[in-house]
Parts: sequence; C-alpha cells; structure tokens
Amino acid sequence: MEKIKILFTAIIVLISASHLSGCKQASAYTQVSNNPPTEQLSKQTINQVKHTFHASFVYGDWRFQGVQVVKDSINAYIQIPDKLDMAEKQQKAYIQQVICPSAQHAQMWLSIKNHPLWVHLYTHDKRYGVYAECTNPHA
Repeated sequence: MEKIKILFTAIIVLISASHLSGCKQASAYTQVSNNPPTEQLSKQTINQVKHTFHASFVYGDWRFQGVQVVKDSINAYIQIPDKLDMAEKQQKAYIQQVICPSAQHAQMWLSIKNHPLWVHLYTHDKRYGVYAECTNPHA
C-alpha cells in the first residue's frame, strides 16, 4: 500500500511539473514588456491599423480578428477557414506581398513609424498560425 502512495505522489508531481512548463510557454504570449517603449503607440495609430485591415476583410471567408500590441510590435490577426496549401516560406511571402498594407496607406505607415507590423494568419488558435513582418515603405 505504501508503494502505491509513493507511486501516486510521484505521478502527481510529474503532472504538476508538466503544467508549470506549459505556463512558461504561455507567458511568451503576454503583453508585458520589460523595456520601456521608445515611443508609445497612440490609440489613433492602432485604430488606423484596425481600420486598414477591417476594410480589406469585410467580405469573404477570411476574418480580421483585431490588433494587439506586444512589446512595441503591432500584431494584426486574420482568421482563415483552412490552412493555405503552400509551404511556410511561400505563406510568409504571400502575407508580405498581398496582405500587408500597400504604400498607398501612407497615413497609417507614417504613424506607425519604426514599430514593426506583423500579420498573423491562423485557422483556430492564434498561437498556431503563420506570420510575417510587413515592410514599412515609408520608413
């Protein structure tokens, strides 16, 4: 009976340890930054980014799901119904060439300045998608 208690306790400790490492992984997605921002992003800038993407994804199966600022980077999330039938490198190039806002969105790009803009495509969970950084044509 004593051996069963010890075995049971060991199993509980192992399960607890695996959950803690999951917590560490999840912390990679928090919006806390240890470094102070060089220049704070304004709500107006974030709203410009939201408006730019929202206008592009009003119709069709692809849905713009919002913007998050993480460590001074702007992250735009687009949910798609199915994974793209391309290699990851091709998907990143597709994001940069087709989905990233063009130079015609000068007001948005000028307000972003040196803050990186990332576009994320995902099907069900934002953490398991493909993403690429957009190049600011006005930088």
